[in-house]
Amino acid sequence: MKVSLNWLRELVELPPTVPALVDLLTMAGVEVEGIAKAYPFRELAKAPQGLVQDEVAGKRILVVHELKSGTTRALLCEQATGRLDFEADAEPEMLRETGSGSRFTRFGRAVDGPLKNLQLPLVNSLQAEWYGWYALHPQTDLFSVGSP
Repeated sequence: MKVSLNWLRELVELPPTVPALVDLLTMAGVEVEGIAKAYPFRELAKAPQGLVQDEVAGKRILVVHELKSGTTRALLCEQATGRLDFEADAEPEMLRETGSGSRFTRFGRAVDGPLKNLQLPLVNSLQAEWYGWYALHPQTDLFSVGSP
């Protein structure tokens, strides 16, 4: 079914442009142990260097949003030694684990420091439009920068 954006604008407030509307609807969905959380791209773009540390189903995760390509991945940040905390590194394509000082690629591979060669596991995630994710996960939580 096709719907005119002009007609839709008469019913609800929409962003002024189609790219802005797509931005509003596009998100990354993460599922951990049956608990779902949605990360809208517009919110991920507000996070420093597209990095969000969060907790889903009691598990520490790192959501990495690539601002240039619009791709997103989620990594599990728990190891036998405990939870790992990350910050952006001085080198743009790298992350620094704050406890050990080890540097990681944005794909979760430690390249130096005490954790060298450690690969963080990927968390089940999917890039989707909001309505598609919500249809599969009606009990999903919604991430917003600055919210607990």
